[in-house]
Formats: sequence, structure tokens, C-alpha cells
Amino acid sequence: MGSILVTSVAANALKKPIEDLYAASKDAIRRKLRSLATPEKLKEIQKSIKSVQKVKTMWRIDKEVPLTSFYYPSRLIIDKTTCQIGSVAAVSARENFIIQGTVGQGKSIFLRYLCVKELAASQRIPIFVELRRYDPSLCFKAFLISAVSLYRIACDEPMFDYLAESGKLVLLLDAFDEVEQGSITHVLSEIEALSQKYPTLQIVITSRPDSGIERSPHFRVYQLAPLTSRDHRAFLARIVPEKARVDEIAIAIEKSNAEIKLLLTTPLLLTLLVMVYNSRQEIPTSLSEFYDAIFFTLLTRHDKNKPGFRRKRESGLADSDLRKLFEAFCYAARRQDQLVLKDSTLRALLEQASGATGISCVTDAFIHDMTKVACLMLQEGFECHFIHKSVVEFHAAAFISSTSEDNARKFYLGVNSSKWLKWRQELEFLSQIDRLRYLKFFYVPSAQMALQYFGIDSVQTKITANTAAKILDHTTIVPVSPPESLGSCSFQISGTQGFVADLIIRRSFHRVIRPGMSKFLPTHSLEKRTKLGDFAITKGKFNECLAVVQGVVDDILVSLREAEEELAIESRVADFVSP
Repeated sequence: MGSILVTSVAANALKKPIEDLYAASKDAIRRKLRSLATPEKLKEIQKSIKSVQKVKTMWRIDKEVPLTSFYYPSRLIIDKTTCQIGSVAAVSARENFIIQGTVGQGKSIFLRYLCVKELAASQRIPIFVELRRYDPSLCFKAFLISAVSLYRIACDEPMFDYLAESGKLVLLLDAFDEVEQGSITHVLSEIEALSQKYPTLQIVITSRPDSGIERSPHFRVYQLAPLTSRDHRAFLARIVPEKARVDEIAIAIEKSNAEIKLLLTTPLLLTLLVMVYNSRQEIPTSLSEFYDAIFFTLLTRHDKNKPGFRRKRESGLADSDLRKLFEAFCYAARRQDQLVLKDSTLRALLEQASGATGISCVTDAFIHDMTKVACLMLQEGFECHFIHKSVVEFHAAAFISSTSEDNARKFYLGVNSSKWLKWRQELEFLSQIDRLRYLKFFYVPSAQMALQYFGIDSVQTKITANTAAKILDHTTIVPVSPPESLGSCSFQISGTQGFVADLIIRRSFHRVIRPGMSKFLPTHSLEKRTKLGDFAITKGKFNECLAVVQGVVDDILVSLREAEEELAIESRVADFVSP
């Protein structure tokens, strides 16, 4: 592991790329680069870029710490092989690519790590950009120019064009999934335009699945490999200083039930489990118990270090009320797609949360308790943001799980048709912490609606060719002109009403284009847009695709029967306990 970690960056790491840029430049650009090439300016720029490796962590929220103190090497799945990655070039030296991972899988930390490794390589200038900070009022290129300028590089449009054309710049764009919903199409088209205009500009993007960027023909997609039980002890050694404590926690995990073990596939969840264990001295026995313990663990973690000490809550609220208010606050923030909160926005969201819960709190006191006590949010200048997107998502889900039956029904039915995509992660949490209502009001109705939409008989489960065609034809193969090195087509998946219907469409699409099946897809540019089902027919591959779709439908029918059985058991219990 040690060889892959960043240990140092040479004092003159930027000297060569800046000198190369200067040597090839002319006129105004040359004059600007001359000012960047002084030893003092190079040191200033390098220090600014290197600062990317300083982060605040969940267990050390009060002070930034270097990545080297806790980083556990990330692995990507490349051509079905899991590879430990130590640099951008280890994936590709020139190709644009996406690092895709689920919630809490360490995408941002990995990208920061790659940024510092790229700086240490002394060949190009790496620019790390947080896409959640994109302001929709700006054009995207202006946003990137501003981002470059933040690293002490005087940048305007001509300078950006020169850097992008030079092959000496690599853009590391973090969290495409955190771009505001209304800006996704615009940002995606702008990124693709950059890729086409500057073929020597390498762009690396992190994102969660199904954010939209993964279907771009300009990017290869690589999945982050999940942690396995073999990683647990080594990962713990990176975040727990005492070896005896590492051994104790590792043994406790090994003795825990299967439900908890299967959960520990991401750095975030393993870190949270350590914090819960440190607080309770035991591993939770279920997912719901684990999630339920998180808020109070984070809220009281400082108190545990000093017996008899309780850090002052400026809000004056009981911990349970502070939690209820924070959950409603998170729900309000998610409803309005707000992750970076200006003061006026935060006050408005808190007012909504107070109205929903009947719990009043002075705004400044709430900010203090969330940033200084619970440390679930960070305050930077006049803005606040959550320490991780999953924090706001989980607590928004917790708000729904604790609400009344009527309100829960209203939420689930409201997101079922077309809004479920926005609430995807909350629904994933709710499937665990509010399972019965999730099944009753969301999953089962959505599955039944999907069967009706596609004309699938849940008893006679064999699907027809027309049904398979209807499912496949929600995917359109779109020609790319001129053909790109990564392929001659992109894919557009048209939405349909309902979570499960969309699930069937996407699973069918991904299984059809998997290695082996994808051999029949176009290797040269198409003349026109073509439905996937129609294309399979023309290539004589429809029967193979039909079998793939049948497998997807079978999986959905099994999950539907299991859900209905869970609800039936609960109904029998309700009848049993009736006095």
C-alpha cells in the first residue's frame, strides 16, 4: 500500500509544464506566462493546487488533515479486472473517463488523490473542480475559468483556450451528480463541447450511477470497486491509530450478523460504523439500528471524550428535537435541490422545517449546533454545506420514516410517477428504515404499474416479442458525427412513468450492451437515430435480446412476490395483535 500513497511533491513540480507552455506561446499569452514562471509564483500556484489534499473528515471536522494520513487506495474495475490505481495515467494517459461509484464510495477523495499525484508527476497542471459550486447564472466555461483562477493562475478566455489546447492541462471535475437538476443538460453539453474542441485536454469526472454523464460517447466509464471483508482490517488501520483498537473492531465486525457485514462496502459506511462502535462499544444488530444511531453518535462524539462533559448546544433544544428539526431541514433542502446554502436560503429552509415540526430555533444557534457540535455541516465564509451529500439524503429519508402514515403515503405516491429519480438515494434508505411503507405505498404500486404498462402477466410470466420490443425501444441509438474513438454512437433512454418500469428498461439496456452481447452494436456511425429493438431485429439478434429482457422481468417478478409476502405477513401480524 505504501508505494501508492502520496508522500511528497517536488518543490519545482510545475516548473517543466509552465516552461513548456511558455516556450510554445506567443504575444499576450507569452507575456502572461512569463509572470507565472517566476520561482515565487510557481511556488504559490503549486501550494494552492497541493492544498487539494487537505480535507476535513468526519472524525476530524475541526481541522483539515492531509490525505496521506488516512487514504486507503481505491480500486477501479477495468476490463473485468480490479486494479489499484496510483495515477490518472494508470487508467489512461489521454482518454477522458468517468469514475463512477455509489454513495460514500470515496469518489471525491480518490479524485483529490489523483490531482496531487498528477502534480507530483511534473508533466501537466491538474485543476480540481467541485461541480456542486457551479452557478447556473454563469456559462460553464466561465465557471471553469474562475476555477483555474482560484489556483493563483491568472486566467481569462484566451489563456484558458491556450491551456486547454496545449495538452498540459487536466481537468478533474468532482461530483457531476451534484449539479442542480435544471442545469444537468446544459453542463453535460458544455463538457462534451470542451471534449470535442480540445482533443488534447484530458477530463476526468466522478459521479454516481445514472447521473446522465455515463451515456456520453466522449467518456469511458470505470466503476470503483467496493470494499470487501479482506479490506476491513487494512482500512481500519488507516483511520484508527491504535493497533489493539483495530483488532478489537475488526473482530467485532467479523462476529456481527450478515446484514451488517454486507453493508460495509464503502469507506463512508465503514467509517460511520467505527464511530458508532466507539460510542456504543458494540456493533448494531440491524441496518435500522445502525442508521438510527448515526445522528446521536455524531452529535455526542465530543462529549464521549470527556466524562461528565456535554458540549453546549446554542439552540437550547433537546437532542431529540434537534434531530427532528435537522431531518426536516434536510428534507426541505433536498426538495429545493440545495446543497450549498447561502445565508438567506438557510434561513428560509430552517423556517420551513420549524413550521413542519413545530420546533423553533434561532438560525445562528442552529448553524452553531450543526457546524460546531454535530459537525454535520461546514461553514465557509457566508455559505454552509453538508459534510457529505449522503448526510442530507439520509436525514431527509429519516424525516419521511418518522412522519405519519398519511404523510408517508403522500410522499411515496408523489414521487412514484416521475419524481423518483430525484429522490433515488432517499428511496434506497427508506427501503431499509421504512421498509413496510416503502413496499406498500411505493415499490408494489410501481411494480404493478410497470407490469400493466408493458402488458406483462404476473401469472403467465413469459413475455411476448412485442413486450420485449417495447422495453428495448425506450433506448435510442444516436449517431455521433464525426465518429469518436470511444464508439460511433451514444444512447438515449426515454423515461417512463414509474420507478420499476424505468428499472426494467435500464437493466435490459445494460445487460444488452454488456461485453459479448454488445458485439452486434454499431462499429461505424449510423445514418439516423434507431431504436435498440429495431436495430437488434436488423442484426438478427432479437431472440438473444428477448432472452435478456425475460431474465430482467423474471427478477422483477420475484422481487414483487417477495414484497407482497412481506406485506402479507405484516397484515397477519396486525390481525393477530388486534385485541
